[in-house]
Amino acid sequence: MPAMNGFELYDEIKKLDNRVKICFIDAYSVDYASLGEQFPSIGIDCIVPKNIIRKPIQIAKLIERIEFELLT
Repeated sequence: MPAMNGFELYDEIKKLDNRVKICFIDAYSVDYASLGEQFPSIGIDCIVPKNIIRKPIQIAKLIERIEFELLT
């Protein structure tokens, strides 16, 4: 995204509706501690490895994951 990164987008979405659920999709290894320091407004439950969807992902698995997140 040319204007902002995904975490900045997260902040903007949360300003509009703080009840919205957001999943991150990632293709790289991430230093989660540093990420939490850089984006303190993001709840730690949003950036722990279990809550990040890894690329590549099959469409069926993505749908399954989204359905799970919507029901929890």
